[in-house]
Amino acid sequence: MSERVPEDRCGYVSAEDLPEDLGGVCCWRSIWKNNNKCFWHTEKESKSCTELQNAQLNKGERLDGAILKKSAIPPISFADAILWDADFKSSTLSNVNFSNANICNSSFLGADLREADLSNTSAVNADFWHCSLRGADLIGADMSNSRLANVDLRDTDTIGLTIEKANLNEANLKGLMLSNALMTKSTFAGANLSDTQMSQLYLKGADFEGATLKNAKASNTNFSQVNFEDASLVQADIRDSNFKNTRFYQTLFSDTRINSNTDFGDTTAYEDPDIDLGENYEDTSRFEAAAWVYRRLQDLHEENAMSEQAREYHVRKEEAHRSNYWSKGQYFQWFVYTLNRYLTRHGESLKHVVTWSVGTILTCALAYPFAGGISTGNEVFRVGSGAALGGLFLRSLYFSTVTFTTLGYGDYHPVGPAAKALAGAESLAGALLVALFVFVLGRRVAR
Repeated sequence: MSERVPEDRCGYVSAEDLPEDLGGVCCWRSIWKNNNKCFWHTEKESKSCTELQNAQLNKGERLDGAILKKSAIPPISFADAILWDADFKSSTLSNVNFSNANICNSSFLGADLREADLSNTSAVNADFWHCSLRGADLIGADMSNSRLANVDLRDTDTIGLTIEKANLNEANLKGLMLSNALMTKSTFAGANLSDTQMSQLYLKGADFEGATLKNAKASNTNFSQVNFEDASLVQADIRDSNFKNTRFYQTLFSDTRINSNTDFGDTTAYEDPDIDLGENYEDTSRFEAAAWVYRRLQDLHEENAMSEQAREYHVRKEEAHRSNYWSKGQYFQWFVYTLNRYLTRHGESLKHVVTWSVGTILTCALAYPFAGGISTGNEVFRVGSGAALGGLFLRSLYFSTVTFTTLGYGDYHPVGPAAKALAGAESLAGALLVALFVFVLGRRVAR
């Protein structure tokens, strides 16, 4: 600043990276105890309660860069104050009022903020690592880009909280109520969210890798593009939630509650080649991961008595296996899965089997009159024999049906090598398709 600071004044100048709406300031407070700075900016640890209570603090005062580390701060009020880049490391701040304050870029590393009032506080880029916020009021607070790793947020009120891109790795959030909060692209890796209430959250792009959500209530929440790999969703309630493009590889589902409105999307995130899966998938292909997820989703829907959806996930799992065989050049396995896909829709469609069966019978019925015909022993029925076309087709259809079902009454038999070969092929196809019909029917009844 151009104006010279008197020797009896602090002269602390706020950081240069302040937002334009705040603007820089120079501290004009009196120096404290023959120090070069005022009470708030003196580099001293463990400032006493008496000293803090004696320090005059007006509502909305600028305290940029305040140094209060390792101090036992009494329940004083910092409401509406601007504490940009302040230092509260390892301080005790229980029941302190920070409501409507600006504590952006400040450090609360290892601090005790139990029961503190942080409602409507702006804490963007703040550091709360290893901090206790148990029972604190975070209603309407903005903690975007903050570091909340290893933080204790139990019993905290967080309605309307915003913590976009925040770091909550290894945080203890057990029993936390998270309602109507914006938490996109935040990381909760290894965090404990057991018994957490997570209704109507927006968590798109968040990372819950290795997190524990046992008995969490997470209904009506947007989890799209979230990473739940290695996470535990035991006894969690995720009804009416959105999980489109969510990563579930190695996720533990057990007694997890879903309903028809729980949306897992049409495909998994692993099948999208534009999504970077990272180094963890050097030994696992995208399709192997997708098949694993589809298998777990199949089991999950079966546990919740949603058999139709379970069948659909079984089909998707088999399709992922088929694509995996093709990508690895294992063409025989790919052919077997492809054949199963079209014949039975991977063991789930009676309609497919019946369609192939009827088609085989009709095709052979049309072919017999041209391949040599059929005979009763006394008369041959084939094209050009003089028989009426309608009667010829009906006899051929009867013979085709008897041959397909391998009943073999013996009243008709094929004439000529071509007709005999066709009858043998139809008999073999019939035995296969009847067996497949029984197999698919058994799967559906068992499920």
